[in-house]
Formats: sequence, C-alpha cells, structure tokens
Amino acid sequence: NTFTPNGDEHNQLFAVKGGNFDGLELNIYNRWGELIHTITSIDETWDGTYKGQMCQDGTYTWKATLIDLQGEEHLFTGHINLIR
Repeated sequence: NTFTPNGDEHNQLFAVKGGNFDGLELNIYNRWGELIHTITSIDETWDGTYKGQMCQDGTYTWKATLIDLQGEEHLFTGHINLIR
C-alpha cells in the first residue's frame, strides 16, 4: 500500500490490479477529503500528482466501486502511502 513516485524508475505509479469485473471507479482523496484523482479503467494509474503538482508525502484514502460480471456493485475502501 505504498508507492514512491520519486523518479528512480521503481514503484512509480499506483494502479489497480485484478480482473473479472465489468466496471471500475476508484477515487483517491487527500487528508482533507478532497478528490484528487479518479481511475476508471484497469489501464489507468496515478503518478502522485494533483493539478500538475507533486502531492505531499502522506497517506491518501481511496474508495473503489467495482461492477462484477453479474452486474452487482461492490464497494471497497483503503489507503495508499505516498513517499518521495
């Protein structure tokens, strides 16, 4: 649950891994609850920036909504640590 977007070519991006679902929306929030990034595809990632600026080190929360192959919605929450 930690990534390090510091330009060293290792662990640069936060990404969703998995399969067997038809839909995805993952929202990432800063410590004040402000939405700073949305991922809507397994091919999308977050590079630790917001509005073109590097985000501060810290813990960010995420909320994911997945639609399974039967059309049922599932909600997951968690956190990601950003360390530069």
